[in-house]
Amino acid sequence: MHDGRAARRFRRTPPFFRRSHYLAPMELAAVAEYLAIGCAGGMLGSMLGLGGSTVVIPLATMLLAPDKQQLQAAAMVSNVAVALSALRRYHAMGAVDWTLARRITPWALVAVLGGVAVSVVVTATPFRLLFALFLLVVAALKRVGFDRIL
Repeated sequence: MHDGRAARRFRRTPPFFRRSHYLAPMELAAVAEYLAIGCAGGMLGSMLGLGGSTVVIPLATMLLAPDKQQLQAAAMVSNVAVALSALRRYHAMGAVDWTLARRITPWALVAVLGGVAVSVVVTATPFRLLFALFLLVVAALKRVGFDRIL
């Protein structure tokens, strides 16, 4: 006898955990694009000391052109995976200053929440210009020798 418990459980399950949502078949070309974007983000991000999202979001915008919030959310999810694996490695080497981490983390979370709130109401164009300006300022500072503060 069906009492509706399974249906209620399905409705309570977040969409990203529902089997039909994350196991949808993809075309080989889409898999290749995602693989290339992820590899480029990981390689360039780690080699240049940038966050992988610095590479992933612009590439995905050019190649896939999905919604800005979808890209940012996907980048945040991948950042968590990358950060946890890096944390594990750095902790094993004894390179984590836990006092500093405890001081920075709450403010980083506040900044992330603020950034998400702003990104929901502002269109993509001002963010693109701001991001380009940010990269130019960082490049200029590195060029003139301010490496120690970056």
